[in-house]
Amino acid sequence: MERKTKRYAAVLLAAAMTLTACGNDAEKDKIPALPAVADGAFDEIKETDGTVFSANEAPEPDKKPAETWVEADSNAQPPADGEPAFTEDTAQTEETTAAETKPVSDGEITAIELTYYEITLTEGEEDMPIVTMYPEDAEDKSEIWTSSDESVATVNWKGNITAQSEGECIIRVQSEVCPEVYAEVKVKVITADEYESREIQKIELTYYETTMDIGEEDMPIVTMYPEDAEDKSEIWTSSDESVATVDRKGRIIAHKAGKCIIRVQSAVCPEVFAEVRVTVRSNGEEVYETQAAVTEAPVSETAAEEKPASDSAQGLTYVDGILIANKTYALPSDYNPGVDSEAKEAFDRMQADAADEGLNIYISSGFRSYAYQEMLYERYVEKSGKAEADRYSARPGHSEHQTGLAFDLNTIDISFADTQEYVWVKEHCAEYGFIIRYPENKESITGYMYEPWHLRYLGKETAQKVADSGLTLEEYLGIDSVYKE
Repeated sequence: MERKTKRYAAVLLAAAMTLTACGNDAEKDKIPALPAVADGAFDEIKETDGTVFSANEAPEPDKKPAETWVEADSNAQPPADGEPAFTEDTAQTEETTAAETKPVSDGEITAIELTYYEITLTEGEEDMPIVTMYPEDAEDKSEIWTSSDESVATVNWKGNITAQSEGECIIRVQSEVCPEVYAEVKVKVITADEYESREIQKIELTYYETTMDIGEEDMPIVTMYPEDAEDKSEIWTSSDESVATVDRKGRIIAHKAGKCIIRVQSAVCPEVFAEVRVTVRSNGEEVYETQAAVTEAPVSETAAEEKPASDSAQGLTYVDGILIANKTYALPSDYNPGVDSEAKEAFDRMQADAADEGLNIYISSGFRSYAYQEMLYERYVEKSGKAEADRYSARPGHSEHQTGLAFDLNTIDISFADTQEYVWVKEHCAEYGFIIRYPENKESITGYMYEPWHLRYLGKETAQKVADSGLTLEEYLGIDSVYKE
């Protein structure tokens, strides 16, 4: 089976967390060097110079948070007596819980929890742990994210981890106001070839249709193939949670009369799934018999150059031959084309030519499946609220990344606009078939804040026309980009 996208590696075990309450005299404007890791604590982790990056600007209404980044003093001295230090003696294991940490004073961050503490990713893959800071009513829950080795994996200000190359590193999140309080994720990056043998090919369930009474619970048994696959993590979703919900273990609960679809997907191969058709009855309706079936990975869509100019049957929207994915026009949940080969070849040429000029451009984020975008968007909503998340993250089905024609470059941060790489890309990208998709001061038109790092492939001729017009893609095609609430 052709590999589409790999994500959501299994949680293996908890990494060490230092959950120390910060003192009242903590200075918010100072950025400490990364505390030293004890000898032998992570034998396979590559040593780094201790560089730490942190946001030092409060977000403004028209700007993305954490626009300015500063480098901490890499020659910082070890902590003085009485100050917290990360040692083998003080490191906590998975047996230590946040509940065991007692706050020193009200309102200050005393502990940080993550949804996982160890993850395996393939090169180019992304993931983002959910952060919970304690006490939950703390006034300032600002975060600082750092990587011990950015050649292995990078992390942006939102906590989105991107695997770069084979190896291992530590991703750390600190409280900005209490920087001695932090949690860490041990990241292992493997090659795509190494991952192929672990792919999920098929999912079977013990039943595919069920009728339930209101308040009743049920749970189908899942079998993933091959049975020796290393990662059999599952993602469960309901098409209508007012009818029936499903928890992360696959337990279905009926809520009101109606019908819905319960889906289970492979977390690492989200294009492989199986579904249960649920009917919730009231007043003793007839119970339907179950039926056996097997749902396998859907077949890939036709290559971009072979698609018709308009194809409403497949749920795709083309305008003047251009595939559209924005806030107005959505893609089907099962549309999984992967990275477009023509777009990738064009980027490779652009990357090589930039290198000849002494510049380094690279893809930090490429194709994303519907399921991955759904997870990403939900985490951003939890982090920033729906209104703010809608400014910088697409809802599932509305992301250009799902087309396989969009690439996020380098740091995925507003600071990219201040680099020589961006200046060169902005001037030359149309020559390779790309446009800067979300230009500055065009949020009211595109629906998204300025993203200098986000490129969309249109082909040389079309990209040059759009660039020469000085218009956004929406303006050029005469379309809008607004969610239908």
